[in-house]
Amino acid sequence: MKIGIDARMLSSNFGIGRYVQQLVLHLQKIDKENQYLIF
Repeated sequence: MKIGIDARMLSSNFGIGRYVQQLVLHLQKIDKENQYLIF
């Protein structure tokens, strides 16, 4: 499956920005079946 992740908030180290950073970091380690597009 192809999954898109909105990365507009990645520049923030707080709140949703921090959440997106950690989500992307950990998804690449644990999920080898899906493709992620960060836009």
